[in-house]
Amino acid sequence: MTSGSHLYLWEAGSVTDLGQPGGSISYPIDINERGQILIAAYDDDARALHYGIWERGTMTPLPSLGSGLPVATRLNNRGEVVGTDSTDAGGIPHLVLWTPTAPGRGHQ
Repeated sequence: MTSGSHLYLWEAGSVTDLGQPGGSISYPIDINERGQILIAAYDDDARALHYGIWERGTMTPLPSLGSGLPVATRLNNRGEVVGTDSTDAGGIPHLVLWTPTAPGRGHQ
């Protein structure tokens, strides 16, 4: 659940404050069995949503193919994310699968 830019996890009757992953508005999109959360955060300067994986207090942004505006939609239990992106702004969107790299090194 969210409150402005703050995210909270409600689990088994307990609420955990996940902090502010970035942007003026943030919201969760998906969560997996590993406790990773796919998050969208609105970047006021860019006037766009940016996506990332929240895990253990750290937000790891998803890289773009070049447009700078990827759209992430689902997160699986392996930490893979599916969505769309294009190689340049206004280009044709392509289906993208972001896969985790070595622990602590983000997604590719």
